[in-house]
Amino acid sequence: MNAYLSQGQIVLNVSKLILANSEQEAWRKINEMINVLNAHFGNLSVETVDGQTHSLNVDNFEIEWKDVSKF
Repeated sequence: MNAYLSQGQIVLNVSKLILANSEQEAWRKINEMINVLNAHFGNLSVETVDGQTHSLNVDNFEIEWKDVSKF
């Protein structure tokens, strides 16, 4: 049997509660706290509806914080 490499993309919507005195400070804090230079994804487990768990290699990732709003 031959081996084939499947490649795709997963988009995750994420959030993090940040304590700050202003929106600008919140932007600064989240960008310093979690960014592509200080975060690492090496492997991701995905469970399908039939209960099987599949391990996926993470080859590349991007973190783009899109919004900061008062909570």
